[in-house]
Amino acid sequence: MKKYALLFAFFTYAIASYACTSIIISGKRTASGHPMMLKHRDTGNLDNRIQRYTVGDMSFIGLVNSDIQEGEVWTGTNSKGFSIMNTAVYNFNEDHLHGVKVTEMDREGEVMFKALAVCSTVQDFLHFLDTLPKPMGVEANFGVIDAEGGALYVETNNWRYVVFDVNEEPEGYRVQTNFAFSGTVEERMGYERYLTTCATMSELSKQYEGRKFDVDHQWFFDHISRSYRHEVLGMKEGDCPASGKVVDQDFVPRRITSAACFYEGPVMWALLAYPACGVAIPAMVCDRDRLPASIKNDGKGHCPISDTAMRIKMRYVFPNRISNGKYYVNLGTIMHGTDGKPSLLSCCHQAETEINARFGALYSQWTSRQISDKSFYNQYERMAAQFMGIYQRAFDTYLK
Repeated sequence: MKKYALLFAFFTYAIASYACTSIIISGKRTASGHPMMLKHRDTGNLDNRIQRYTVGDMSFIGLVNSDIQEGEVWTGTNSKGFSIMNTAVYNFNEDHLHGVKVTEMDREGEVMFKALAVCSTVQDFLHFLDTLPKPMGVEANFGVIDAEGGALYVETNNWRYVVFDVNEEPEGYRVQTNFAFSGTVEERMGYERYLTTCATMSELSKQYEGRKFDVDHQWFFDHISRSYRHEVLGMKEGDCPASGKVVDQDFVPRRITSAACFYEGPVMWALLAYPACGVAIPAMVCDRDRLPASIKNDGKGHCPISDTAMRIKMRYVFPNRISNGKYYVNLGTIMHGTDGKPSLLSCCHQAETEINARFGALYSQWTSRQISDKSFYNQYERMAAQFMGIYQRAFDTYLK
């Protein structure tokens, strides 16, 4: 019995370590006319950062593990306006149909790195998949959008893929977690997070019935990545028990959440580490590496804002190390604060209000062609140097 319990525990951990929640919204449904895409990443590699690459004449930025294995990106965008993400899948394995046992798997990061280096459109990505040797070493939902308005989910395994065009979705959006609709029903993983996210998106759709969604990255981070709504348990957004603590099970934000990234137009909004302890930073490909120092390599293989957010998380959100204590999340601190400190969510909003205002004003000047590319890039770079200070001031009471 002990042997089987250990095997079950290992299997459960393996599943939990590679899980994500994602949304793509068609540009036909957005006020900006651009498609939007959210990847909320859950993984065993919690220390993440953003890195810039140039391959041939293509430049791109992407989310990587700080202990990086070169040639892997877990979501990103390139200089042609092509963006990609993935969620792990556990119900679309068809190796048995080919009589082959594939041992070299989990190559999604490699696939996305290569795709960012060569793809300009979502159709390029489908062609790219067609060129890969089989078996591909993947079992994933790939999400892709482009500057032309293309928006696809591509359910992919070692041998084939199935395409869902988000521009053809009746409500103008699609949610995917850790199962493929093309796979087996009984092996669907992440179904609880899927139900919660669909419920939230359905309410947004009803709010904007007959109109385009006039929401931005902030709405998605607040109502998806920082929301402790739980459709199965009947917990509404903002619910918090008297104890302030709940079991960390099947919420969108989880102990193993490492980042959330949102794409609209040429901007990648990077929210690194546990969402309730971090802030969203605008990242762009630009003419050269102008990434904010707060979200990239500090020269020692670490990311300043991710490291700081993780310290807050472990001290105030998951402070219990005894027995199963690490599986309990302190919602009281997140929503209401502790020991005279403000709520963590209010700290997030304080920093992001300032960052959004500063970047939004500059971005609006650039997109309306009031300033040149060179002027925008130079001002963005100077502004980016201030993001870490804005973050630290907002979370000052938690950093003392």
